[in-house]
Amino acid sequence: METTVNQDSQQIFITTAYNGIKIVVRQSDGYVNASKMIVTMKQNERTIWSSPKYAYTVSQIMDSINEGIQLTHQLDDTTSMAVQADIIFNQELEEKDAINNQLRQQIQDKDNAINSMTTRLVPQDRQFDYIYSVEPLNEDIDG
Repeated sequence: METTVNQDSQQIFITTAYNGIKIVVRQSDGYVNASKMIVTMKQNERTIWSSPKYAYTVSQIMDSINEGIQLTHQLDDTTSMAVQADIIFNQELEEKDAINNQLRQQIQDKDNAINSMTTRLVPQDRQFDYIYSVEPLNEDIDG
């Protein structure tokens, strides 16, 4: 993977090349230009793109997906997609941490409940001399 930084008039671009595919990212707002990748894909998939109707339908689908993503994830025109992705990532991370903490608390409660159980049918001062085991019973499903 090869990465270069280019500065044009007041913009800084980061160009990354991998296996002959170039992706250009504008540093100010995180805009990604992957047109070189699309050109390469078109060259490799000429048989698919030979049908104008198919190409038009695919472009309409891709445009609608892009509009949906923009509407769902973009706060306003001044917020870049990178900032918005970071916000969404942090929200997801907080939700997962909350769930993780709840599960840890449940495990701790179960451990405390198990440790607080008293042994039964065991003589006094012999609670730790016995080994408890659980054996699953194999019952025929057919009866």
